[in-house]
Amino acid sequence: MNRRSRMTNATNIPAQGWIREGDLLATKAIPYRRTKLREEVAAGRFPKPRTFGPRMVAYDCTQIHDWIREQSKTAPVADIKPPKSRTSAQAAHAPAAA
Repeated sequence: MNRRSRMTNATNIPAQGWIREGDLLATKAIPYRRTKLREEVAAGRFPKPRTFGPRMVAYDCTQIHDWIREQSKTAPVADIKPPKSRTSAQAAHAPAAA
């Protein structure tokens, strides 16, 4: 098992230090893929990464955790409505219970 398959959420992002872009995306802690992440960085809506070399980009874990906390504060509350009850016509066409 490689390190990317073990990471599944924000709890797998270290509290401090650096996390590579690929590992950050693998955690599924942020709702973006690589292209969208880079667009958000360019727009200033996501912390900027640090370039450590021509093929290595990493993000400050502290900034990532701060960003996640900020998103949870500003996220709109979903307007969840109960499911509509079935009409007699819908119930007639529904598959029979086994």
